[in-house]
Amino acid sequence: MKKINNSLIIVAILSVFAIPMSTQIPTAGMQNIADHFPNAAYTTIAMVVTLPVLVAAAFSLVAGKIAGTKVETKSLIIFALILFTVGGVAPYFSPNNLTMILVWRAIYGIGVGLLSPLGATLVVQMLSGDLQTKAMGAGSIALNVSGVIYLALAGFLANAAWQNMFLIYFVGLLFLVAVILWLPREPIQTEKSDVVKDAKPAFITPAMVGIAVVCFVIAVLEYPVLINMSPLIINENIGTAATAGIILALYTVGGILGSAIYAAYKRQLKTHTIPSSMLIVAAGLVLISFGTNALMLGAGTLLIGVSFGIYYPEFYMLMGKAAPVSLTAMGMSLIMVGYDLGGFVSPYFYSLLAQVTGQEGIRFPFIFSMIAFVVIAVIMGLGARKQPATENVKPDLAAEEKSTP
Repeated sequence: MKKINNSLIIVAILSVFAIPMSTQIPTAGMQNIADHFPNAAYTTIAMVVTLPVLVAAAFSLVAGKIAGTKVETKSLIIFALILFTVGGVAPYFSPNNLTMILVWRAIYGIGVGLLSPLGATLVVQMLSGDLQTKAMGAGSIALNVSGVIYLALAGFLANAAWQNMFLIYFVGLLFLVAVILWLPREPIQTEKSDVVKDAKPAFITPAMVGIAVVCFVIAVLEYPVLINMSPLIINENIGTAATAGIILALYTVGGILGSAIYAAYKRQLKTHTIPSSMLIVAAGLVLISFGTNALMLGAGTLLIGVSFGIYYPEFYMLMGKAAPVSLTAMGMSLIMVGYDLGGFVSPYFYSLLAQVTGQEGIRFPFIFSMIAFVVIAVIMGLGARKQPATENVKPDLAAEEKSTP
């Protein structure tokens, strides 16, 4: 078999990193879809976005269990990309059947879930040294840049007809070609190392669960930005679906900026990294809650994206310290599961909250979330004052790094 250039391998891996943000493609046209199905509850319409996220949460755990051990990783990626493409594009061909649209979105979600944890896995398995570090950074960029492209393009396509957004998923064919041509096959790992054989069984710790729960709560509170932005913009005559697409794309732009400053930000804020980032979310929600033009809405969305770029990698760092070495991958999956489940629950939470409070205005979820994030920031800030600011490295991890040639 011919040897594949490292650069081409990285291109194939980056195509996997570009998958997760595709779940946000329909957000730009949410109001257009709601107008097309006037008899459907908005919580049902929201499932066009949230159902794939829920399904992906479950199947990301499946991928972590079977990739490279039960199923050869390249074969799994090819299968998942087929589901991603078929399930993603199919709603374009059945625009008048909401039930079938949701069925296809669930199939698409299976593909996304199987693919989501594999980008970082491939980097670790196939690359080493400085190349591995660079590839991981490039993967983060690919993740965020793909989101900007997806959302901006979705908004413009939805202006002509909302179902046009789903044509974007044909990009899966390009990813499929890259993986087939350039991603090497890795043999299935059937034997465990002596270290793993002799290790004591590890269990999910309360800290791991706590981090996942915090991610769940944050997603519940933050998802109105994605789900309600299109209705807000169109119903208040601030702009069109294209406007919503551009504003939502700024969330991902903010994520890129937040990721770029994360290391320096953490050096300055230390244990207050997450509490302070919650205040940044609250500031963004102030602009969205009371903004009367696209500029204010865009600025608020950008700020929230910056915060995401800071707190999301910080949660991964915290999980890395909280999880036993043998459960590190499981811990990373728990973050994804917590965030995805929160996204699915969010529309139902706010629907129930509106019934209880009688506040059914389209801006109410933003105002409630703004207050909630301030409360969370205060609580976490008080907790952070009791924690040491130094970084603790696991002894077993440190030893492993020293022994690596």
